[in-house]
Amino acid sequence: MHLGILDPSGRNGRIYGGLGVALLKPRVRVRISPSSSLEISGPSAKTAREKLSPLLRRLGKRGARIEILESIPEHSGLGSTTQLSLAVGMGLVKLFGSKLSVEEVSEVMGRGWFSGVGTHLFKRGGFVLEGGRKKEGGLPPLLFHSPFPEEWKFVVALPPSRGLDEREERKVFERISPSPEEVGRACRLVLMKMLPALVERDLLAFGSSLTELQRVVGGYFKEVQGGIFGSPLLE
Repeated sequence: MHLGILDPSGRNGRIYGGLGVALLKPRVRVRISPSSSLEISGPSAKTAREKLSPLLRRLGKRGARIEILESIPEHSGLGSTTQLSLAVGMGLVKLFGSKLSVEEVSEVMGRGWFSGVGTHLFKRGGFVLEGGRKKEGGLPPLLFHSPFPEEWKFVVALPPSRGLDEREERKVFERISPSPEEVGRACRLVLMKMLPALVERDLLAFGSSLTELQRVVGGYFKEVQGGIFGSPLLE
């Protein structure tokens, strides 16, 4: 679950930067077996097929049988495309005996352009903070990782409105440019409140910092989404 983008302006030479936490559910679960042709079934099968071609070419293979048993709701801020891509991708890597890493599969499948959060969470779980990518691209570096307290729970409620797909997101990101003061506030909240709260297992301080961060980051998008939050139900 993505918890926010820190700096979509890129003024300091790196752009975006973000943080997130891995959830136990909803989740992706796939079954992969050999096949002479590419067979994909289950929820989000169309998305999986669109992302697979570059990896199959890299592996020098033409087919596999892929059954998607569980998937994450798409366009909901839960990283569905990245988690599905990497689950299927790493499954194929193991099936064919390749030595490609999670990071290499992520790059081949076109993940990590806006955020490295999903890739780092897929590999490590827990809570991650990444430092944004350079203007020329590349997977954003992992700056901080911590196990997430098992006793802390998230209630995940999805509003009925549909979120943006990746093409729509790209257009939105091109239109927003938060002030240095807004970006500075977001970064201070993460560095000086959220991370210490996580390390010290201070749930109230963590929750408070997360709420503040959502309001700051939501402010980046208020002109394009009609408010601080993406759904009137959340205002």
